Amino acid sequence: MNDFNINPDYKKYRQKQKNKAAKLHKLKVFATVFSLILIAASVISVLAVSGAFQKPKDPAASENPTALPVGTETATSTAPPQTTKKGVTVFIDAGHGYHNPDKSFNEGIGNGSPYYDISGGKTESDFTLELALKLRDILKENGYDVIMFREDVISASINDAYSSSVANKRFADVFISIHGRSGMPTQRGASIIYSNNHRNADACQKLAASVASAIDKTSGTVSKNKVDLQTRDLAVCTETNMPAIEIEALCLSNEQDSKLAVSDSWQQRFAEALAAGIMAEFPL
Repeated sequence: MNDFNINPDYKKYRQKQKNKAAKLHKLKVFATVFSLILIAASVISVLAVSGAFQKPKDPAASENPTALPVGTETATSTAPPQTTKKGVTVFIDAGHGYHNPDKSFNEGIGNGSPYYDISGGKTESDFTLELALKLRDILKENGYDVIMFREDVISASINDAYSSSVANKRFADVFISIHGRSGMPTQRGASIIYSNNHRNADACQKLAASVASAIDKTSGTVSKNKVDLQTRDLAVCTETNMPAIEIEALCLSNEQDSKLAVSDSWQQRFAEALAAGIMAEFPL
């Protein structure tokens, strides 16, 4: 029997049944797919809870159970306790001896001064380094840690405050800047400068007084005059975190002081006096 001989009403009925069956099939397919999705989601959830998808442990955390995983450190993390610092570190700045930002050499007192003539062409930068090296040796012999800003000429271009910045980064306990004194040819003797605007001005004043007292006790063998204490806001006296003073050892504009400046024995005695003043204020 073919469709041409089927009753038209029956033909319509059969088409409705076919459509109904097709819709039912689609619903079954959709239900099956949806069920599979639900099952997969459930499996993933179970695995996640059981730890199968957790990140691998940080090796450092395995070795140290209290360590934070890499990359999780925050500003509130507990830092390891710092070890107690032992000893006293003295930072010595031999004044001048470097190049200015404009590339010119900063020699301090030089050509035209009595010291330049008497020394055979040395400048203040040479004198301060000679004295600074002697002070370094004395302090180290007495158990102090010493950081030298320079042990030769500095070829880089820097400014006057740079030595203070270096001392801060090195966490020194004391800052000593050594210079020669310039002025009238009749002036003599040493001067020590500190700043009342330093963050620890009282400690700077005490250090200056201690060094001045040690120099004055040399009974004229080091300085013919009492040490002149001055308060000035020099960069080396204001920019440090630690107590700081500038020592102007003698007047390189004066002929008699210039003769002392070229004397190795005088330099040694003066360095011993400086060390005594530093050690009295910062004992080990």
